[in-house]
Order: sequence, then C-alpha cells, then structure tokens
Amino acid sequence: MRGVPGVGRRHPLHGHLRAVAGLSRELARRHGVDPACAEAAGWLHDWLKPLGFARLDAMLSGQGVRLDAATRAIPAIWHGPAAAAMAPARLGVRAPGVLDAVRWHSTWRPGWGPLGRILFVADFCAPGRAFPEARTGRRLARRSLALGVRYVLACKLAWLRAHGLKPHPAMTTCWAETAGGPSA
Repeated sequence: MRGVPGVGRRHPLHGHLRAVAGLSRELARRHGVDPACAEAAGWLHDWLKPLGFARLDAMLSGQGVRLDAATRAIPAIWHGPAAAAMAPARLGVRAPGVLDAVRWHSTWRPGWGPLGRILFVADFCAPGRAFPEARTGRRLARRSLALGVRYVLACKLAWLRAHGLKPHPAMTTCWAETAGGPSA
C-alpha cells in the first residue's frame, strides 16, 4: 500500500501518513512483525482524520460500529474506529491485525500484540514530528519495542495531565500492563 484515497501527495496529511508507514515498516523488520502489515496500518491510521465528527459518526453508524462510552466521549479519536470499519469495503484491507491496530492507535488496547504497539509508537515518533520526544521515542523503539511503548505512553499521559484532560481508560490499563506501574 502506497497511500490512501483522498490523501494525495499534496494533502497536508500525506507526509505524516508516509512517515508513520515508513517507521512502522522499519520497526516491524527490527521486531519480527510483517513489514507489509505494519506499513498498511501506518497508511490507514489517520486516513479519515480530516473528516468532521458528524461524518465519522455517520460512517460508524452505517457500519454498525458501537463505540464504548469512553471512546464516544472523545470525538477526536473516532477516526481510528471509522478507518478500521471502512477499510475492508473501500480499500479491500481485511487483515484483522491491521484493522485492530488502526482501530486502537490513539488509545491503546489491553493485551495488544506487536503490530498495534508498533503503530502506537510510530504515530507518536514519526519523522517530521516537531517535538523533541519523538526523536527519543524512535531511538528507544528501535532498541526495544517495550521501551518505546512505555516512553510514548508516559509522554502522552503527561501531555494529557498538563492540559487537564482525562486519559482514555485503555491508556491507564496499558500503563499498568507495560511495567506494572501505577494508574495514571
């Protein structure tokens, strides 16, 4: 997969999708995951992000997707579930691991396998991200996926706290899962 419909090379989102797909592919090779699946997840993860909440909600409803209460309360993350729901019919992507990674890339999923973890890290750490934590996260994830995940999660939780936002419950579960740490 080398792109997605509606996000041509001139679209502002194209560079981010390309960077996430590339880093996902690299991390997959390093950590024994199918690089093609990781790259596909990278291209798809934010594919529908530019759509408004009303359109995303209509897509989710049209596909029979019911969001849990925590996800329903955060419209800014609906693009993941919508992309996972629309990818089979619109793009022919049916690999459950890819769709699962895309679905949960913004929040985490308890018990997640390496493909989802790779996308979670790559989205935060992709080349082109302006914040210095991205470079540190890439370095750590190249060495150890577990270290990369833990670092990215700590950064995301700190950002949410600093902005007075409550994290999605899956993120606090991840915090406990990844190192037995205390809830955020």
